[in-house]
Amino acid sequence: MKRVLFGLALLAAAAPALACDVVFVASGAVRAIVNAHGGLSMPEAQCAAVNANRLAISLTGMPVISGGKNIGWASVRIMDPDYNIVSDEGQSETIVDNNPPSQDTANKAMADAANEAIKNFDVNLAIGQVLEYRAAAQKAAHP
Repeated sequence: MKRVLFGLALLAAAAPALACDVVFVASGAVRAIVNAHGGLSMPEAQCAAVNANRLAISLTGMPVISGGKNIGWASVRIMDPDYNIVSDEGQSETIVDNNPPSQDTANKAMADAANEAIKNFDVNLAIGQVLEYRAAAQKAAHP
């Protein structure tokens, strides 16, 4: 598994030697929480497929404390940052932690949910959707 990078600015900075670093688009809060809990990992084959098609991972999530439980959810999709196209296919995961409630524990649950979502995500299906939508957008723009 390779460490992944966050932010569109990193796309331009990625060197060929870092071929399996992938861009993640997420809010500042989600990015900070995930980084504070070890970052994200993605299987190498998935990472290579995303990069080969000049795509990115869209990540949303939220940590909450509810009913005395630490809950973290996360959702991932494939996106084309140039056309702002997002896949229909996505993967969401929720983790409930029964340890004493704390924001740090809820934050970790969200980071763990993000990694589970990536692990269980059908990346190839989502890439196919985005590529199909990209081709349609390019055809419409240049008939």
